[in-house]
Amino acid sequence: MPIEYDGKVLTFSFTIDESSIGKSFAVDSAWYPTNSSWLFSTTGGTSVPSWDGPHAYTIVPCCVGPHGNADNSMADMPLDVSDLNSIINWMFVDGPAPLCPGEANVNGDMSGSIDIADVSYMVDYFWLGGPAPPACP
Repeated sequence: MPIEYDGKVLTFSFTIDESSIGKSFAVDSAWYPTNSSWLFSTTGGTSVPSWDGPHAYTIVPCCVGPHGNADNSMADMPLDVSDLNSIINWMFVDGPAPLCPGEANVNGDMSGSIDIADVSYMVDYFWLGGPAPPACP
């Protein structure tokens, strides 16, 4: 690879299930040139971390805001109609699945499922003066 190359060299991704919450994983590089950078992408955006050696990351639950943030956008906080639209599109129009099912479970019920009760909860909240969705645990 030429020294002046400035493109993507390697992409790796993985899915972590909820049984891994609280555990850690490490990222290290056997060779890291000083004129290069890592770009980390998460559901919250991208960042270029400082790289001073191996890093360990603790796995945290994805549900960190209020239940109802179904489009996983921090830009539209507080919740708005785009969150309701995301759930409806996923349930009825073959739209993309929510990135964080815990946040899309609007009513925060113990089943953890996303269903018509969540749509109803958001409609009540937005237009009928119903209670705000509960906070994630």
